[in-house]
Amino acid sequence: NSSHNIKIRTIDSGGESYDKTFTIQVENQNNAPTDISLDGNSVKEFSNNGTTIANLSTNDVDWGDSHTYQLFDDPEGRFEIDGNQLQVKDGNFLNFDYNSSHNIKIRTIDSGGESYDKTFTIQVENQNNAPTDISLDGNSVKEFSNNGTTIANLSTNDVDWGDTHTYKLLDDAQGRFEIVEDQLKVKNGTLLDFDVNSSHPIKIRTTDQDGESYEKIFTIEVLNQNWENQSIKVGRDDNFLKGSHGDDQLWGNRNNDTLIGGSGHDTLSGDYGDDSLVGGSGNDSLKGTRGNDTLDGGYHDDTLEGGQGDDSLFGGIDNDLIMGDVGNDTLEGSSGEDTLSGGSGDDLLDGGNYDDTLRGGKGDDTLKGGSGHDYLRGDQGNDRLEGGSGNDSLIGASGDDTLDSGSGNDTLKGTSGNNYLIGGSDNDFLDGGRDHDILEGDSGNDYLIGGSGDDFLDGGEDHDRLKGDSGNDYLIGDFGNDTLDGGRDDDLLEGGSGQDYLIGDSGDDFLDGGEDHDRLEGGSGNDYLMGGFGNDTLNGVRNSSRGNGEIDVLVGGAGSDTFILGDDNRAFYQSKGDNDYAQINDLDSQDIIQLYGVADQYDLLEAHHVLPGSTGLYFKDDLIAVLKDASVSDVSSRIEFLS
Repeated sequence: NSSHNIKIRTIDSGGESYDKTFTIQVENQNNAPTDISLDGNSVKEFSNNGTTIANLSTNDVDWGDSHTYQLFDDPEGRFEIDGNQLQVKDGNFLNFDYNSSHNIKIRTIDSGGESYDKTFTIQVENQNNAPTDISLDGNSVKEFSNNGTTIANLSTNDVDWGDTHTYKLLDDAQGRFEIVEDQLKVKNGTLLDFDVNSSHPIKIRTTDQDGESYEKIFTIEVLNQNWENQSIKVGRDDNFLKGSHGDDQLWGNRNNDTLIGGSGHDTLSGDYGDDSLVGGSGNDSLKGTRGNDTLDGGYHDDTLEGGQGDDSLFGGIDNDLIMGDVGNDTLEGSSGEDTLSGGSGDDLLDGGNYDDTLRGGKGDDTLKGGSGHDYLRGDQGNDRLEGGSGNDSLIGASGDDTLDSGSGNDTLKGTSGNNYLIGGSDNDFLDGGRDHDILEGDSGNDYLIGGSGDDFLDGGEDHDRLKGDSGNDYLIGDFGNDTLDGGRDDDLLEGGSGQDYLIGDSGDDFLDGGEDHDRLEGGSGNDYLMGGFGNDTLNGVRNSSRGNGEIDVLVGGAGSDTFILGDDNRAFYQSKGDNDYAQINDLDSQDIIQLYGVADQYDLLEAHHVLPGSTGLYFKDDLIAVLKDASVSDVSSRIEFLS
């Protein structure tokens, strides 16, 4: 209240009195604030700058007074006040492991300049932070060091003091290194060859006890060492010989020998006996010579030659040249871009990974491309070629061969012999070559060519293109919208399901459109066309052949079919009279006959002399069509002219 009313009475000695009312004014005075409050007192360590910790408020007996705030004790610039909020100024200094709390002093000042100071304690909440770096105290190792050799000790930088860490090698340079507790060690020293690779990148991950991690790539240098080269021959009574780290020459004898090259670029020769040759690391040359030998190139680019006998040859890692020579051999490229040659005998060749070249040579061989884009050639004999994955080229060469594409967009060529070609799952090209072949496209949009000989072609799934070429061929489109071309000679074409395009080409051909809406063209020769189900278009001659001297049979089947007897330039089946025409066996009410020219050029007459109960269609007195079991009125109502 800014004023108060009071009433005063005065009394004299005789007892008489007088009363009067007064108003007392209260003069306003500014009072200092009495307290400061925060609605929060903690913050997460390493919080972002500008993070609000708490809102400030002031206790003041002066109602409605306004206040401003000042930070008098700010520990190393960690905090600041913005308006009536306490905020983070530099979160990098909020580290629980250094200080779990900080004291600050705040002053509130009212509008009259009166103030009040108070000290608060701000708690820093501990948070798990990811490691920030990995260190090695060494980064080099001598070539061909012993397994288990320590290369470096590992340590982790982490803002969380006292955190424990475990280490994992994410990239071990193809098995060369390993981590044991907190040490980087050699796992396979035979792979540390300065002449092949003078350094190797590795990738290490450190993980703290709460699962936070950090990864870093290091380069480990391989230190070159000088080694002596040796030339050693197995003694008369010995059967084991091992090279060192130089470029060694090891020679076997008549016994069953074991030769191990070690590191370096070595030459191993087994001589007589059933020998075992291991190249090790380096670019090695291994030759089994005689006997049933086992050759393993090991690492790097090796040359393996089995020689006589039934040999087993394994190229190992990197790009190898593997030759079986005489005998029934097994050749395996493994990894790398390898070249395999079986030689004579019935051989098994497996390219393995990457892009390989395989040649079977003489004998009945089995070739497997494996993964990668491979080239397979069977050469002489009845061979089996399997492309595997990748875009492969398979060539049977001579003999009755089986070519199996596998996956990928592959090219298969049978060349000579009665071959069996299987397309696989993607878009393939199949060429049977000479003789009598079987081609199956399987799935994918495939292109099949029978070549010469009487061939069987099956497009399989999807939209395929089939060409019989020369010979009496059997073509099946199967599923999809396919194009079938019989080529020369007498062919059988079946469209199957889908909207197909069938071309008889030359020869006396049989065309069956099958399901859906198909287009059939007979070409030259006496052809039989059957549309099947769907609205089909049947042309016995193809426009370029004109139909001179041929008699074609056209059967539309179910659906609304169109019979082509002419184009924009001419009528078909002219000049040979009754010796060339199209015989239409089922002109239904929904069918159409397509003709060249105008109606005045045509006549419809009975043609019992050609086919009993039929109607003949004449162009300028030349018979061009015979319509079985159809009257003149039936035919006239089904004709459409192009011009």
